[in-house]
Amino acid sequence: TARRKVSFAAKLALKAGTRLFNAAGGRALKRGTALERQYNNLLGAASHHAMVWERNALGYGEALLARAGEGGSP
Repeated sequence: TARRKVSFAAKLALKAGTRLFNAAGGRALKRGTALERQYNNLLGAASHHAMVWERNALGYGEALLARAGEGGSP
């Protein structure tokens, strides 16, 4: 589903952003830097309830199991 795909993309973006932020070292921690602002934006977006991977993946898994239980193929 589109929601699952978007939440997975958000998960990957957050992982990549975290790696960049960690690689930047202590300078990135300074309040107001461009990287700090962008990382905060990324955290906010990825934390939005519509983007949370666990929530959307669970719904997708439940739909697949229900479909399989009805004799359909996943």
